[in-house]
Amino acid sequence: MRRPIEIRRPILAESLPPAEAARLSDHVELRQVTVTAESWPDVSAKGARFETVRLARVSLARARLASPDLLDVIGTACDLSASELEGPSLTRVELHGCTLVGARWSDGRFMDVRFVDCQLELAAFWGARFTRACFERCKLREADFHGADLGGASFKECDLSLTNWADTKLKGVDFSTCEISGIKLAPSAAAGLVVSRGQAVELARIFGLVVL
Repeated sequence: MRRPIEIRRPILAESLPPAEAARLSDHVELRQVTVTAESWPDVSAKGARFETVRLARVSLARARLASPDLLDVIGTACDLSASELEGPSLTRVELHGCTLVGARWSDGRFMDVRFVDCQLELAAFWGARFTRACFERCKLREADFHGADLGGASFKECDLSLTNWADTKLKGVDFSTCEISGIKLAPSAAAGLVVSRGQAVELARIFGLVVL
């Protein structure tokens, strides 16, 4: 079993000034500010950059962002449901109690990222690469990780029911504290996956094995 993943925390001051008339548009840059209760639903933008930013109760529901870049960001109780992020880059980012139901974040790069107590049902992370990332107590029911590289990710006490792991890299990933009923996983992808004894029986059933 591999060593526990050590995730670097966002580098932020205890207090950041509030953003003034924050708007989200092409190539906008938000730096060293706090954004609170802002609403950007259905917004479309390219190349937006968030650096050293606190987001609290911000709505990006149904937002369509191309190549957004997030560095040293903490989001709390934000609504990102049905958002579409193409090629996002997240570095030292934490999302706490956020909603990403039905989000589509494709071809993303996640380095030192934590999702904590987040709602991620039906979310998709197609082709994503996770380097030092962790999902903690998240609801990921029916989430889709098709083509993702999970070699640098961990999952703790998450609901992974009915999730899709087609063509994913899972070697060394630990599912042992998670609910995995009905997951979609090929036997070849399960090599090196860490599971509990009970989960091994569930996987055997999924793979069509008969356990005596």
